[in-house]
Amino acid sequence: NPLRTQPHSQSESVHNSGIVNSGPNQHYIPRFLQRPFGIPPKRNRIWYFERAKPPEQRPIKRTGSEDHFYCHPTADGRVTLDDKITDVESQLSSVLHTIRSGAIGRRVDPHDAAAIVAHLAPRTAHIRDSLKHGLARILDQTTALFNDPDKVKGFVGLDRPAPNDRFREKIFADLMNRPEIAGLNVPTHVLERVAFYFAKENISDFLANGLLHPVLKELCSDSDKLVRDSHNKALVGNLKSNPRETFLGTLDWTIDNTPAAGAILADCVVIALDKNSNAAPFMFTGEDDIRAVMIPVSPKELLVGCRAEYAIPETFKYNEAAARTSYIFFLSSCNDAATARLHLLIAERSISILDEGVENALRELLPKRAPRTSKKGVDKPEAAYIPIRPMATGFQYEVSLVGFENHEATRRISTELKNIVLILSRALPLGRLDGFTIAGDYPAALRDLDRGFENAPSATTADQEVGVGVAQVVTVRRSGQAKGRIVMSSEIAHALIPSNAADVELAIYIVVKELALVAMIEIVDRTLPGVLLRPIEGEFNGWLYANADAALHGYVASCIAAGFGDQEEVAKAKRQLLAGSINRMRDIVHKERLAYRYHGDLDRLLAVVLPAVRQVLIFASDLLGHSAVAHLPTFHASDDLETSLEHAGLKNWLGMYKDDLEQFYKRLGRWESFSEFLFFNVHVERLLWQLGMLPWEGSEGIRVEIPLGTDAPALFSRVRSNSRQDSNPPSIRSDAQ
Repeated sequence: NPLRTQPHSQSESVHNSGIVNSGPNQHYIPRFLQRPFGIPPKRNRIWYFERAKPPEQRPIKRTGSEDHFYCHPTADGRVTLDDKITDVESQLSSVLHTIRSGAIGRRVDPHDAAAIVAHLAPRTAHIRDSLKHGLARILDQTTALFNDPDKVKGFVGLDRPAPNDRFREKIFADLMNRPEIAGLNVPTHVLERVAFYFAKENISDFLANGLLHPVLKELCSDSDKLVRDSHNKALVGNLKSNPRETFLGTLDWTIDNTPAAGAILADCVVIALDKNSNAAPFMFTGEDDIRAVMIPVSPKELLVGCRAEYAIPETFKYNEAAARTSYIFFLSSCNDAATARLHLLIAERSISILDEGVENALRELLPKRAPRTSKKGVDKPEAAYIPIRPMATGFQYEVSLVGFENHEATRRISTELKNIVLILSRALPLGRLDGFTIAGDYPAALRDLDRGFENAPSATTADQEVGVGVAQVVTVRRSGQAKGRIVMSSEIAHALIPSNAADVELAIYIVVKELALVAMIEIVDRTLPGVLLRPIEGEFNGWLYANADAALHGYVASCIAAGFGDQEEVAKAKRQLLAGSINRMRDIVHKERLAYRYHGDLDRLLAVVLPAVRQVLIFASDLLGHSAVAHLPTFHASDDLETSLEHAGLKNWLGMYKDDLEQFYKRLGRWESFSEFLFFNVHVERLLWQLGMLPWEGSEGIRVEIPLGTDAPALFSRVRSNSRQDSNPPSIRSDAQ
């Protein structure tokens, strides 16, 4: 090439075609730039200071280079990237020679300076090493991110209480493209809600399966090739059009003095200063932030370009900045004490910039959490559980013992109850206690209780298939105020009389739990005045919440009462109740759902399903509250409860329910609206979904879709059986009502 004025930084070979091709040793810091930094007098060797290694002398022909750094020779002799870089480099070496020959302080043609800097800065190994570092950090951080359920939830929009755009974009859009989902006769917003909750619930299983690990592993193994290809592609683009060169041409360029000891050559070659005069590799600095650009052209000369309004501070130390912005090494003409001190600074700045960039990128990837604010707009931290204020003064309540003939037993039971109430009233607000009704015929006492509401339904005890009911707080209205009446079996009352220690412990536990439920009435009314005894807005909300209300109150009561009684025995009994209620729910709902396919009476079906769902929610919250305070496991490996949960597909759900209840309890007495209670409607829906029922509210009212596929195997079996006996089997229902 007639434009070449310097030997190129690589060996060359000539093919029969006559076209010059690249040799193996390709310089990313060209020899014409390194030569003045060579060790005198011959300057064919140079001091190489590598991070964490002793300095060494190296031949310039093997320094700042790597075999096939840009490319391998082409088999057909086509022009390579290195050939193209060689052509540009050959011209610029002459320009740089002219610049070096000028006097210190002389102005430099901006176009010449811009051409040199724009060519040398992007082509270094510093760029590739930095990209590899950044990619490795991203892969490490991403691996950690996708092993952290909370971070994954944030990434896909599952950290919010309801579906958002991030969830719709990253998860739901894909689901809706599946024909089996799109074909359901259910509104999109209902399917979205179902998908959202199931995704939240199963995020840990997704991570445990390591579905992302193969992708990350493949990225790690291909990172070197990915970085090399990306860098080369950028260099090809720069050869065609280099926007940095246009910007650099707007700066004022001069030749300045270097440090007295002589300048070093950083592996990034060119550094930049921002508006605060902080140094960084030029390629890492945004154009708007740059105030000055500098490159040493010899140990005694610094080519500097500045914006018109900027002056480099007198305190600025070029060599320290150059060492800190290097990533792997810097080059020097000497190895004296001053240069040795710079050796320790290598990569201080460049690595911190890279790591900060990765952190910012990942931070942008994850959603931003808005600070929690009060109604007045003041930042407010997440509320924690605070002690409940007890009643400041005494209060009156009634103790009614029905059917008791033993007056001594009556007196002792009344005394024990009053003692318990007196002690607990010092810690709990019990002013809403209407009284106790204790009867041998417990179901009749519930049925006959005057609730003080017009057309109020009678209170009922638990189904005997679930267990034997022994005590219950019934909400009553007295003088326009909601109060709690404790109705209790006489067996529990008799157990309060000291005889058997275990019986006394259990009886006290039951009374304390019922009193805690009474206290909840006061706590709710104090925190959210006017909520009690008022209809819930929205038919659908009210319909769902009627099945969640008792579970919420029961969780708080179980937490409060957990300090009483034999904690292990109580937990064991609660596990058995929950396991039994789950099994019962599955059995009876399966039968009733099949029956519904023929009779089509949705009210009849729901009359069975909703009480079963309500019982599971109540028993689950009861166990979870007790276990949380007593520090006991919710279930043991392979016990009846775990087996029931797994068969019902509710094991992950129980963990979600636990977390939500704990958050509710932490905000005890600090709730800001009744929506914090209505939030638990989703758990009613969740159990209905598991039972093959999708409820929602449409323009015509509450609807429940029961997809035919839910019962397809059982229906086909029944149809086959009927077809053998009857030529006209009954029709099957699959529509919503």
